[in-house]
Amino acid sequence: MRLEPFPLGAESVRCVWWGELGKGKTLGAVRQVVLFHERFPSLPIYSNIPLFDIPYRKFDSAALLFDLKEECALLLDEMWTMADSHNCLSLLNDVLTMFMLRSRKKRWRVFYTEQHWRQIDLRIRFITDRWVEPEIRHGFILWENVKSKENVLIPPPQRSDATDYHKFYDHQADPFTLDVAELRARWLKFRKSRMG
Repeated sequence: MRLEPFPLGAESVRCVWWGELGKGKTLGAVRQVVLFHERFPSLPIYSNIPLFDIPYRKFDSAALLFDLKEECALLLDEMWTMADSHNCLSLLNDVLTMFMLRSRKKRWRVFYTEQHWRQIDLRIRFITDRWVEPEIRHGFILWENVKSKENVLIPPPQRSDATDYHKFYDHQADPFTLDVAELRARWLKFRKSRMG
């Protein structure tokens, strides 16, 4: 059986784009969201970054994950900002792990980015279906090597004209998209519990 690089027709899929800054991670994930919208125009899209020319619902709090019940696509740019396993907010790791595990049965397509494959909790890594290393070549070609979760390269490399997808998001926007007030409240609660 031949593996599809991005099985959008699957009932659920979890894909991560990873690599250095400026390599095309967000661009690749946005491209998949646009393709999802073209294929399933009636299904909602949730995104933690603003999208242009396609309808989406703002995702700025991990609390949304508790109430999400519908089939949809989720774009989580720099997901590590919500689930940094090296900080005190391990609660967010638990929430995101629960969400990723539920994504299969809930028919969610999850597209997320991170700078290094070790930034996300081990449990989330184990259930991510596609690992994508993007690269922008010649200034406008998005080149993506896609691997399965078993680390098997899925040929051929995906190539697309990056200029077709830059218009769907602000590639200069701040990648920190969480609700800062909620994050601060959790931090203060954590600090208070540690101080006795």
